[in-house]
Amino acid sequence: MEDFRQSLIDWYSVHKRDLPWREDGSPYAVWLSEIILQQTRVAQGSPYYVKFIERYPSIKNLAQAPLDDIIKMWQGLGYYSRARNLHACAQQICEEYDGEFPSTKSELLKLKGVGDYTASAIASIAFGQSVVTIDGNVFRVLSRVFGINEPIDVPASRKVFAAIGQEAMGPSDPGTFNQALMEFGALQCVPRSPRCGECPLQSSCVAFRTDRVDQLPIKKGKTKVEDRWHRYWIVHDKRSTWIRQRPQSGIWGGMFEFLVEETNILPPWVKEPITEAPAFIPPGDLQVLGTSKHVLSHRKIHATFIEVRVPSLPEPSANSIRKVLWKDIEQYAWPRLLDRFLQSHENYFSTDR
Repeated sequence: MEDFRQSLIDWYSVHKRDLPWREDGSPYAVWLSEIILQQTRVAQGSPYYVKFIERYPSIKNLAQAPLDDIIKMWQGLGYYSRARNLHACAQQICEEYDGEFPSTKSELLKLKGVGDYTASAIASIAFGQSVVTIDGNVFRVLSRVFGINEPIDVPASRKVFAAIGQEAMGPSDPGTFNQALMEFGALQCVPRSPRCGECPLQSSCVAFRTDRVDQLPIKKGKTKVEDRWHRYWIVHDKRSTWIRQRPQSGIWGGMFEFLVEETNILPPWVKEPITEAPAFIPPGDLQVLGTSKHVLSHRKIHATFIEVRVPSLPEPSANSIRKVLWKDIEQYAWPRLLDRFLQSHENYFSTDR
């Protein structure tokens, strides 16, 4: 185990990436980076980290910010529950811990949106606690090097990997070991076409010696992807349009959208021409502006965009609907599906026709 540990750390000292949060190493920096990088590639997440640190340099600054501002800054990263949890966690730390991060994994796990991996990362990197971090990269490296046949998508398997990782960590500098292990999986022992020919662990890697690199790690099953159909109604006149804010819970929580119908059953509008609008839409000139597909980790959204152009847009009767000016549309946080639609139709809606 000591050879494995030292080989990793030696490799890390040469190959580690220059990432902005590594310059800091504070609990706030580690926590913020880990939340941003959940389900997000480093290349995509790094600019967001810099943007958040510049605008909210402390946990107190973040806690005091309006939630809508946080969600707007998060736009483009997806999985918006992370943004809501980020804000709630910042407030929790300020209210319950006097603005200071707890230093133990058990206390960190009490924070909103902080799971086993994030708690372990903060505890080890920021506070030097001897707890191993287990993420997809770590699963892959440990599975291949030690020939672990436990499926990584079964919760009980985490204990097996954690025990091996904990033993390999050793007594000193757990933060560096964890970062080395994760970095090795991200750059060297990658899912497809790993760089085995130049791997410092090649001679001791069970997967390499038994020609099973492509078979490990093992997964029991794949996540089922659900099809959903969204029909968006863009009700507007020359100057303004109607939008609504989605519920805080569920997909795209707290973000804004046009009026929409949603279903998980293939609707008739997919194949039939659209000749009339539902009752909640005011009368106007109807025109289909296009369709789009948007794939998430667990669902595929089939979207249809329909324009309803009216001479003068009335004030909405429902409190959940807002009448906003087209010139202010960018001030709101939109799901990527709708943000792409708005960008592609920017001139269409900004020009009086």
